Amino acid sequence: MARLNAEYGPSQLVAYPHITRFSGTYTTTIPLLNSEQVLTFKRDTLTIVDEFTGTHSYHYLATMQSESEGILELTEIASGDPSEIPIQYVEEADCLVLYSMGREKPGVTYCK
Repeated sequence: MARLNAEYGPSQLVAYPHITRFSGTYTTTIPLLNSEQVLTFKRDTLTIVDEFTGTHSYHYLATMQSESEGILELTEIASGDPSEIPIQYVEEADCLVLYSMGREKPGVTYCK
């Protein structure tokens, strides 16, 4: 389970903005639906599995503006449709917060 900046040693500084890759599986439970949603990052691909909407695959690029704030650029593999989602990375918990409705609305937290 690699953390966000796993490729850097503790003494190395990371300049921002910084392009990074996530890896592994992050999950959340959607309270109103009592269903699980799973994000799986592998190389440049993000697969989202949702009990209600099914499986969607994207090519992604994560550009971190700081250690914890960034933008997830997505291109849906099936349709080619692009989108951008603001994200927050919480390193101490190894969690991602996705703000699919924008930062003005509460985000959804996914953890390993």
